[in-house]
Amino acid sequence: MSFPLLPALENKGYTLIEDKALLKVKTPTFSQTQVLKIKLNNGLQAVLISDPQTDQSSATLVVGAGSWQDPDPYPGLAHFVEHMLFLGTKKYPNESEFQRFITEHGGFSNAFTANDHTAYMFSIDNEAFPQALDRFASFFKEPLFNVSGIVRELNAIDQEYAKNYENDDVREVMVMKHIQNPRHPNYRFNIGNSTTLKAASQEILKAWYNEHYSSNIMRLLLVSNLPLEEMTRLTVDEFGDVADKHKVCYVPPMDLNNPDMEAKLFYITPIQNIRKLTLVWDLPQEFAEMKDTYPDRLICQVLGHEGKESLLAQLKREKLAENLGCSTFNLGEKNLVLFVQMDLTDKGVQSIDRIILRCFQTLALMKEKPFPRYIYDEVRQINLLNYEYQQREEVFTAAMKNADFLVRENIATYPEQTKVIQKFSQADVQNLLDYLTPSNCRFLIQAPSSLTGVEPTHQEEWLQVAYAMKTIEPFKMQEWASATPIAEITLPPPNPFLPKSLDLLHAVPSKETHLSRLPHPHLIEDSEHGTIYYAKDQHFLIPQLYLNFNIRTPAIDIGDANKIVMGDIYIKAVEENLSKFSYAATVAGLNFSVARTEYGLAFKITGYNDHAFLLFEEILKQLKDLKLSEQAFKIIKQSLLRRYQNFNKRAPLKRAKELFQQTIYKKYAAEHQKISAIRKLSFAKFQEDVQSLFKQSFVEGLIYGNVTENQAKEYADNLIKTLDSAPYPKQMHKHAEIIDLSSAEGPFLLEMKIPVQGSATLLAIENSSFTLKERAAQQILMKAMKEPFFAELRTRQQTGYLISSAAEEIERKLFLAFVVQSNTHDPRDLLARFELFIESFLQGIDKNYLTPKNFEIIKNSLLEELEKPPHNMESLGALLHSLAFKYEGRFDWIDKRIQALRALTHGELLSFAHACIGKDNKRRLGLLIKGHMDKAKGLYYTLINTPEQLKQKSTFSSSWGNEEKERKLE
Repeated sequence: MSFPLLPALENKGYTLIEDKALLKVKTPTFSQTQVLKIKLNNGLQAVLISDPQTDQSSATLVVGAGSWQDPDPYPGLAHFVEHMLFLGTKKYPNESEFQRFITEHGGFSNAFTANDHTAYMFSIDNEAFPQALDRFASFFKEPLFNVSGIVRELNAIDQEYAKNYENDDVREVMVMKHIQNPRHPNYRFNIGNSTTLKAASQEILKAWYNEHYSSNIMRLLLVSNLPLEEMTRLTVDEFGDVADKHKVCYVPPMDLNNPDMEAKLFYITPIQNIRKLTLVWDLPQEFAEMKDTYPDRLICQVLGHEGKESLLAQLKREKLAENLGCSTFNLGEKNLVLFVQMDLTDKGVQSIDRIILRCFQTLALMKEKPFPRYIYDEVRQINLLNYEYQQREEVFTAAMKNADFLVRENIATYPEQTKVIQKFSQADVQNLLDYLTPSNCRFLIQAPSSLTGVEPTHQEEWLQVAYAMKTIEPFKMQEWASATPIAEITLPPPNPFLPKSLDLLHAVPSKETHLSRLPHPHLIEDSEHGTIYYAKDQHFLIPQLYLNFNIRTPAIDIGDANKIVMGDIYIKAVEENLSKFSYAATVAGLNFSVARTEYGLAFKITGYNDHAFLLFEEILKQLKDLKLSEQAFKIIKQSLLRRYQNFNKRAPLKRAKELFQQTIYKKYAAEHQKISAIRKLSFAKFQEDVQSLFKQSFVEGLIYGNVTENQAKEYADNLIKTLDSAPYPKQMHKHAEIIDLSSAEGPFLLEMKIPVQGSATLLAIENSSFTLKERAAQQILMKAMKEPFFAELRTRQQTGYLISSAAEEIERKLFLAFVVQSNTHDPRDLLARFELFIESFLQGIDKNYLTPKNFEIIKNSLLEELEKPPHNMESLGALLHSLAFKYEGRFDWIDKRIQALRALTHGELLSFAHACIGKDNKRRLGLLIKGHMDKAKGLYYTLINTPEQLKQKSTFSSSWGNEEKERKLE
């Protein structure tokens, strides 16, 4: 990256900020990127990134005002303001204008309200960026806060609140807040709902916005293919007149900790059948300010390790825990929270004291001797590798991530200080270790009361989370405080997977590094044992690879619950056995996954190629020669049984999508079938099934990246040799069979009742045939419908918060899907609204939604999307693997889709739309998911079967004599 000056524009609305982020990105696809950091005259600080190879542009703006500044009478007001900024400004008064423009030009937008900041972001096709930025900047100058929008958006806030009602993670956070210092703003309710915000008028919203939104506490990040000079001009023109009110970011003056909550165990009653233990430390301000040394990261490197002699390994040996993670989170600029969270076994829930003791024994291990320098060196080396060889992400995903980086780091060093630990401080680590004591810790347990034996005695106010609070005996606190290291838990050894060789194995074909076409893999294995493709990387030019192998076997079948359950247990056991070996690889940037597929097993390795073969061999060893004790089998079996059972408590939207999968597949093992199958499965039967797992197999694989053809053949040969299977002929392979909805019998309606809050409706419309031109028409149609559907069902009708529509291709069948999750509307009511919207859309399709101009805009946006290369090696590898096996080796499939899209005319699109979503197409499936509803917040009809039933539920009166009564009242 280079950092030029722009003398022609200096002192014209901004000053330069010296760029102190000096590390170089070595990834060639970023080689032409330039960065400029400026401060506008109104105090707004901006980072401008000119990237000629970006396929989209993006903007992220963070303002240093958030929910901690909510007025006491209006909890959630900052969040309400965030919602309202999207609903029209003085320059662009149409409340759907911004979102429609973004959607038509291939982009996304979002926002979130945090404790001490609020972030807004969007992505869009490059050529539309200046116009989008003009609309976006208006948010921060003259938003309208229309009264009509306020009333409707309050319902959206309420729906957003309601969707968290049965989310166990959110419920735990609400209890954490509830046990903190009541004087600290974090104690308060910050989401908001219709109760807390019902009196928030236009004047109140405007007043809060005008009081807290100021340019001098705003930070802006722009990424575009535009030259820096043009980006600078846009920034000054669009944001230079945002008002500067000379504000200071709010930092609460009080401590988060509540001394009254020391030495307490908090038992939280979960919605799902889970077992979790969380240790939480609210750290003093000084640790949040250690942005060079990050002692919390070093301590979590040890606490969260999964190696052979780690804390987690010991808890597993004692059959107390299944997983463990350590992380930190910034509640605010000066408030850092450190978490250690564990998924427990049933035995672990009965042994909480011992688990906590093991945690403090591990902390004691780190205090025993000076903290080893090599752990810092490894963390820094990994940080540097990830920084120097960073890969592209989806533009909008990167914009979302950068919001937190922007607000937490000095613009001059951004983003280097956040991403790379700068120096080692023994003193900082020691000071943090000294603070991580039992008395400073909060202990939270999420498990059913039937297992803990503790009934709830308290209730959190806003989500009504039931919990109990138990005092920890002083002798127990003393035992934990005086814990000493044990021989079974040691510091992690030096990481053998840190890459030493970063050499590139392929010559660069030319100076041009833009990927104009996909690489064409060629076969290195084409036999009765497998089909494996290889392609070398000559685009990303980084020392990494992508391996993806799908092992087909008749022992796994998505339609057979017994085979699915066996496969799930087998995969979980393989992951368990690998974890002690593979964790170090994952830390060193060599990632892997093992999964059960529809008709087999799959494993994937991505990351630095230097030690990939070592990890590959260990995976093969575990796959072929799995060792599993009967006790470990029982733990895995119970864990999976809970997972299957928790299916019934998933959110309505997730249930609708899973029911759709279950309905359209000819054979699909349902959760209740898996529950029955896993309960019957014995250890002996599992061992018997595993013995025949690879009796027959066929490998489908792709090897791509910084790897030679000889190395690729070695990977392929080793896999086939290790499996040592009899051939599994292609003609015997099973493939998913997808429903053809009947036009004569449809539309179809399936209703399901579930024991959770809220409802959901999914409408799927199947097109009668599949061609690439119809696929192109489907995508354009759904792109055109996306914003109007959202605006109508969410913004205007306020039916729900989670609303989406999508164009799906499933096994060469085309489905158009419309989905809403609601806490106020009956599913049948939602389905009727879907159909009414579709009817209205078709009536105005060529005048309002898909005019010839809009058609060309959307078509060109989709063409750009198809023509642009995948963002990184992993996404390109995944695409090649999909083309190799999902599309039978047709590596020109994308080219053919582009040709079909180019050839599609406006008239053909309109014909497709009427034929596909018009009422004449009866290939419709409505899925209605009915949960518990708050009838006070919706309109629900009581079903009666006869007039007599209504009479029994009613009273009667007569109008006789009313005239005389009315005269007396007058």
